[in-house]
Amino acid sequence: MVRRVSPPASSSSSFPADAPLCRYGRSPVYFVGFALYIAFNFMVAFSNNIVCLLIGRFLGGAAGSAFLSVAGGTVADVFKPSEVGAPMSFYTSGPFLCVSLQLQLLVLAELAR
Repeated sequence: MVRRVSPPASSSSSFPADAPLCRYGRSPVYFVGFALYIAFNFMVAFSNNIVCLLIGRFLGGAAGSAFLSVAGGTVADVFKPSEVGAPMSFYTSGPFLCVSLQLQLLVLAELAR
């Protein structure tokens, strides 16, 4: 049996522990956020009951949302100001494109059966 919790439900705000790290730049936010994300996913992997699973999924989603708060600035730093429009639009359209592509692939997989 597969149990799922919607990641968008748990990642509506950035993880509060990462907020003070922004004054040191983006790198600590990436490192601490990724470490917490991995730790909470280990909690999910080794959970014995549904409560631990749900808490781990919620905290993992919250820790993973720290990337969303600084990734736009990272994209803006990589490209020149005159060239940042296309990469930024590609980055921001990623979640929407992935969902639609996933649905299309699922439909094609069902039709191939």
